[in-house]
This record gives sequence, C-alpha cells and structure tokens, in this order.
Amino acid sequence: FTTEDGVEIAGLYKKVPHARATILFCGGFYPGQKEGMISYYPYFNDGTYNMLFYDARGHGESKGKFLSALEQYGKHDYKDVIAALDFAQQQSSAPIFLHTICIGSFHTVRALSILKDEGRINDYPIIGMVIDSGITSLRSAMKIPAMHIREKVLPGYLANMLYGTSNKITKKNAQVSLPFYLIDYTLIPLINGW
Repeated sequence: FTTEDGVEIAGLYKKVPHARATILFCGGFYPGQKEGMISYYPYFNDGTYNMLFYDARGHGESKGKFLSALEQYGKHDYKDVIAALDFAQQQSSAPIFLHTICIGSFHTVRALSILKDEGRINDYPIIGMVIDSGITSLRSAMKIPAMHIREKVLPGYLANMLYGTSNKITKKNAQVSLPFYLIDYTLIPLINGW
C-alpha cells in the first residue's frame, strides 16, 4: 500500500473469513520490520483474526529513507499507520485492533491524534490498542539510534570494508577490531549526545 506522501509500504496480510477483528501490528525503530513482530502470529492464528504486519518506511521491503535520513525520523512515520489503517479497512469490514511496539506506539498515537484533529478518527472502526514497550521519554529514545549503529550497522560495515564479502568475518569479530574501538569511542558518544 502507499502512504499519502507517496511511500510504498510492504507488508504481510492474512485474511480469514468472518474475522472477529483485524489486528494491525505497528513495529518499532529496530528492526521496524514485519518479521520483528511475527512472533505474535501464533497467539492470534486461531482462524478468527485478520492480521497485518508491515515494514515501516525505509525498513525491510518498504520504500523511503531511514538511516540516511535519521534527522527526519518520526516526522512522517505516522502516515505509515494511517495508510495501514486504510489498507486494513479496504480488505475487511472487521473492527481494527492496534498492537504497537516501541516507537511504533508513538507513531500510532500520533496518527490517531492527527485523525482526531482532522475529524477523521470515526472513519475507522478502531476498537482498541495495546502499547507494548512504548517509548516513555525522548531522552530514553535518543539512545536507540546509537545502539543500532553500534550493534548492527557498524560491525557489518567494518566486516565488509576490512575483510571483504568473500571472507567469513562475522559482525561479532568486527566488534573486536581496532577500527571498531576507534569509532566506538569517538562517533558513538557524539551520536548519544544529539
């Protein structure tokens, strides 16, 4: 489906006949992908719920920018939620239940707030919402990008840059390299500071 600002969002949708509800899963900052929430699937796979999992913009198979535009993160992400609500409503007349995780909770609450301010909240048959591990403060959320870069992006980049893709050097091995320590003690504190 496509957001109002033209970003193509990829997802997984399971439709069941005569569904009691559609559960819309909104993921967090990392991984921000449908696979990050798929562990919920067995709990709701009893044949009575439609389920929609999607990759947030710039994550997984969805279009848009993420790491290359961190300064813009959160500015338009609520539009993903609204587009997912539109998609879910087009697929089924079943009521919609939102299940959100981490910063996905913030994006969802923001989307609902904007829909309310625009007088469109009643256009959607929303019957409830779970906020699972929602971000409680901006200060605590500021550490998430640095952690992601330190634990995922940097080790993978260094493993490829230093050892090439043909070598079997893992991210874990790259984390004990001298370049990793140099970057870890200079770049990461700067990121934590913004």
